[in-house]
Amino acid sequence: MFRSQQKGLTLVEVLVAISIGAILLTTIYGVFTSVSGARDRLEAEGEQYHQARVLYDRLASELRSGYYNSGSAQTRLLGGTNRDGLPYLEFSTTLSTPLFGGRSGGVSLVRYEQLRIEGEVRLYRSEWPLLNTEPGQAQELIRGMKTFALRYFDGSIWQSEWDSALSRALPKMIELVVEVEQEEQTLSFMTTIELAGR
Repeated sequence: MFRSQQKGLTLVEVLVAISIGAILLTTIYGVFTSVSGARDRLEAEGEQYHQARVLYDRLASELRSGYYNSGSAQTRLLGGTNRDGLPYLEFSTTLSTPLFGGRSGGVSLVRYEQLRIEGEVRLYRSEWPLLNTEPGQAQELIRGMKTFALRYFDGSIWQSEWDSALSRALPKMIELVVEVEQEEQTLSFMTTIELAGR
């Protein structure tokens, strides 16, 4: 008589198959997690690059549209540090933005200032009409600022501060360095803005 052969898997074969499957799933999950983390980091870094580019473009346009009359006490370009030791830049310009509180047309004063709020350093921008004595509402531009550094070139040397009332002129160039902290690294951006015809 013939015995029927049993077909099936032994317990050891099932355990080996489950182990191999678990290893494959763990590997796939690890690859997916690392790719997802890298994508998130790149998106955050791309956002910081975008913010820096927008800041540089905006600031360069405003500075190149700057208006200074040495006979006027209202028109100016001031740069240095505020009472908290954080940098600021204030200047008169013909490039105003109604969304920021300026009015369309005319000369406005614009102030870029680094402020410490709730333990975090942020960059703010405010704008107001030239003849107003009160600054407009400050708008937050960038959070997590590590550095917002400005230097002014007078044609022969770089200076850390500028006062157009004392120098009776505008600088030839302004150097801007921005460093933003992102997770465990610092992203650095630098540009030099030439004030043509100054």
